[in-house]
Order: sequence, then C-alpha cells, then structure tokens
Amino acid sequence: MDKIKYPYSEIDCFEFPQKYQLSTYYGIDFLLIYKKTRNEIIEQIKTNDKKIKNYINENSKFNDKYLKSIGKKTYETEKLLWFIYKKISENKLNDKYLELINKLIKKFEISKKIFDFYEFDLTLESKNFMIYKNYLILSLICMNLYEKRMNLKFLNTSLKLNDALCSNFKKIIDENDLLLLKKVLELELNEIDNLMTKKGLEKI
Repeated sequence: MDKIKYPYSEIDCFEFPQKYQLSTYYGIDFLLIYKKTRNEIIEQIKTNDKKIKNYINENSKFNDKYLKSIGKKTYETEKLLWFIYKKISENKLNDKYLELINKLIKKFEISKKIFDFYEFDLTLESKNFMIYKNYLILSLICMNLYEKRMNLKFLNTSLKLNDALCSNFKKIIDENDLLLLKKVLELELNEIDNLMTKKGLEKI
C-alpha cells in the first residue's frame, strides 16, 4: 500500500481535471489510502461541530423571494446554492429546484468547474471558477441529497468535488471554507463506511 498514493488529490484537479474512466484498479489498498488521505486533511482542520453547524445555519436563511425574479437576471452561484441547501434541509425541494441542481451537477461533470455567476438556464455568465465555497456548498448539497434519496449520482459528484478541493487544500485559507471542507469530508467518509457495510465489507 505504501507504494501507491490516492491519485485524485495529488495534482491540482482544477488545472488538470481528472478522467475517472481511465482509473487504475488497486482493490482494498485503494480504499485504505483514500481514507488515510481524507482523514489527514480532516485532522489538520482545527474546529468543532458546533462552529460548523452555526456557520451553515447562518448562511442558509434565504427565503423564496430570493428566486422570485431569477428568470430575468443572472444569479450569484453561492447564494443560489445556499438557497437550495435550505430547501433540502427543510424537505421543501420541489421539482424546479431539483432540476436546477441536476443541471448544475451535469455542467460540473462535463467541465469540472463551477462558475460564480450564471444565467437562469445555466448559460455561462462569468469566467471565474476558483471560488472554493461554491464547490463546497454543492458538495454539501450532494451529500444531503444522497442521504435523503440514496441516489449514487449525488455521492459520486460529491466525491469528485471533494477530490478537487483536497487537491487544493493548501491553497484554501478562508476559515469558513475549511469548516465546510471538514464537514463534507466527514459526511463522505461516513457514507463510504455505510456502503462498505451494506456490501459486506469490513470497515477499514
């Protein structure tokens, strides 16, 4: 196991997007090094669950008025993502917002980028894709959707988002971004453990 490394956070995934379909299979060693790499990052983020929870709650207070005229203008991706997260957490995610988040996931899967502004139909409005918080909130959304719907599409997207973020871990200096990163990595590892249990694999 010492001879292999978790490949998806070794290089900057924003500069060199990963092509997961070309991955090498390493068996159980891959899971071991994946979990080791994630836990090393978690351990470096010094915070507590209460602080993370307070930050998330404080930033998900948008109401429906926020999207009232969204079809007539561009929107800031961060605000939209927090709004959708709030809807999910309240079990009020309707088909319109689910379709929107699925479109955003699809665009990320293709380009491996999330831009800071979009038109309502998700046509590109900005060239800036290096706002870490947008990737973090989308990952949080995906983990919450996976927990509620058990659709592996959402877990897979979160894994890819987290790979990109982990590959840039040393560049993330905003304290709130680090709070979110710790949260999404903990959620991710928990769900991977659950999947291993369902498949009859021992937790490692």
